[in-house]
Parts: sequence; structure tokens; C-alpha cells
Amino acid sequence: MLKIFFPAFDPLVSSSNNVNPEFIGQRHYNAILETKYILQKYKEIEDVMLILGFDELDDESKTIVKKALQLQKFFSQNFYMTEHFTLKSGVFVNLEDIQLVQLRKF
Repeated sequence: MLKIFFPAFDPLVSSSNNVNPEFIGQRHYNAILETKYILQKYKEIEDVMLILGFDELDDESKTIVKKALQLQKFFSQNFYMTEHFTLKSGVFVNLEDIQLVQLRKF
């Protein structure tokens, strides 16, 4: 299934040498790990969900689907620096407004 992210990237295979807890802090490092976990689990259950439907998923899978869709929307939000390319106004999201449900213990 084609998914469009702007800027174009695949968060499951994207990486950086700077992604380590000493450089970015434990909170951000855990958020990156949790984001990749959620998107990977979503990728694994996506076909099942399309066949059976969302309502037939177990509670953990429903949570993963909801969070993955929120993350996809977050990754495709308009940025101020791309306004002249997209002709859409940028959006600013306060850090305090972002909540990532931690599904696993680190």
C-alpha cells in the first residue's frame, strides 16, 4: 500500500549515528525506539486488519493501529520550511502536546 510522507522517508529504515542516549537523552532515545516498534508492529498486522477489519483486532493491536496512524499523520504534517513548495501553511506542535503511549518497558 502506497503511503506518502512529507518529507519523504521511511522511519523504519532511517537511522543516524546521533541516535544514542548519550547524545539525545534517554527520553528521546526511548521515543525513537517506541516509534519504530509501533510502526513495525503496524506493518505486521496491517494486512490482517484490512481483511478482518479493525473491530476484530485484539486491544493491543487496536492501540498499535491508532498510534501508528497518529505517527503517520505527525510525520506528514506541514513544515514551515516547506511552505513555498507545498503552498500549505506550516504547523507547530508543542512538545507538551505530544504523548507517546509506551507499550514496552525499557
